[in-house]
Amino acid sequence: MIDILSTQESELAIQSSSNQATQLALYYAQGSKLNAESKRDLTQVSYGSKERLFNEADSLKELASNILTSANQGKALVENAVSLSATTAANVQIASNAIIKLASDIGSVFSMVNAADFGSEIYEMADECNALISKTAYLAESASQNSMELALLAAEVDIPTLNSTAEKTNVSIKDLVSVLNDQLATVKEHLNSTCEALKNTNAGESQANETFKLTSVNRKALENSLILANEKLNLNLELKNQSFKSFTVSFDYLKEPFEGGKGIVKNYYILLVKNSDRLTFTITDAEQAILNQKVIGEVVPSETDPQQSASITINAKDLIDSDGDPIQLGQAYAIFVLAAYTSDYKRAINNYNDYLSAPSQPFSLSHTLQHAESESIKLNKTTNTLNFGLIENTDFKVEYRCMYLLIDSNGKDGSLSFPFSTSIAEQVNAGCYDVGHIVKKKLNEKESSIVGTTQITETTTDNFGNPLIEGKTYLPVVLSFCSEKSTVVNQFTNSLSALKLTAPFIFQTTK
Repeated sequence: MIDILSTQESELAIQSSSNQATQLALYYAQGSKLNAESKRDLTQVSYGSKERLFNEADSLKELASNILTSANQGKALVENAVSLSATTAANVQIASNAIIKLASDIGSVFSMVNAADFGSEIYEMADECNALISKTAYLAESASQNSMELALLAAEVDIPTLNSTAEKTNVSIKDLVSVLNDQLATVKEHLNSTCEALKNTNAGESQANETFKLTSVNRKALENSLILANEKLNLNLELKNQSFKSFTVSFDYLKEPFEGGKGIVKNYYILLVKNSDRLTFTITDAEQAILNQKVIGEVVPSETDPQQSASITINAKDLIDSDGDPIQLGQAYAIFVLAAYTSDYKRAINNYNDYLSAPSQPFSLSHTLQHAESESIKLNKTTNTLNFGLIENTDFKVEYRCMYLLIDSNGKDGSLSFPFSTSIAEQVNAGCYDVGHIVKKKLNEKESSIVGTTQITETTTDNFGNPLIEGKTYLPVVLSFCSEKSTVVNQFTNSLSALKLTAPFIFQTTK
């Protein structure tokens, strides 16, 4: 019997260890998937930005080319205009000089007519002619001045600088388009690689999930087999409700082999044995412990008990094991039950040995740390500060690790896409959680009210080490982690806040 149970326990221990390992592998595989998705998403954003910039620059490239063409045409036209305006100015100047010379000659003639024939008809004609030529001479001088100014203005047009600037602008735009094209190609290549990486992590996550499911099925089958074997072969011996103060032992009575019998067991003795001795503990050791009054419980069976079973809660205070040593928190133990047969039954079967059960599953007593109350875990959106609270033993040294789990936006109910438990939270690397700053307020001699806070910034990461993403939804969790000395840390059990009862938040950076 003991061999059967021991073999099944060993197989279950191996399978449970394998199941925990595959669960952790699945956790990290799904973390790699989330990391790959994050990189893919960020690269897609970068690619979209680069593509828009490239398209804008490419449209400017055509505009710069048109400007250069216009500048070249303007250069030719301005050069031609300068030449024509200079020629025009010279010709107008020659004509103006001739008109002024003519006006001077006519003025001399008019002076002679004025002296010889003043008041005559020829005088009137000469006077009119002189007035007209004087006006023409004035207009000719104005035209000459305007043509020279035109030539000067045409010559002042800085068409070479304009043309040079247009050429440089065209070259710069082409260079910019070339650089942006190279950058776009690089980002596209990186996007392809991130998509390929995501594809690979999806495959790895799928394989890890299948392996975890298989080990879970195997573990469950071994658990059921051990439960059945314990029920049929070991009095259905169980331990329940373990705490640092007490635990409950339950077992079934031995069945009466003879119909109409008066009971075959006079007493059941419950013994506490160090786990290191559980495989070598014999009935002789049990009888010696009973003789030395090193038992932790005694049950006198009742024939009228309809349940034919016992359940006894044992106070851990001042408790001793089968060696007479006081019980220690964090120490592994096993329970044995010795059934002392009645003298009549021993004579009837001609066997004077009592019955010793196989050991129970190993167990230890410890202080379970209090976890942060779910309703207290809230984000102050104004300051991006996470707050939490709880009540804990004043003397306990506890570190409160705050973690942020990415909610699966593709999930049907907005749940996590990876397993997360106390054992996994204990494995989260430093740098992937923030330690809360706590303020204690003593309530009484033993307990204190604890209020914790931690600041969420742009450098804050999720539990996988990825920076929090703007607009994504996260679930805050707090792990109560024992920070006592290594010599006593096994006397404590860490505790994780309740995931399903905690409100998630959308990450936004404060401006």
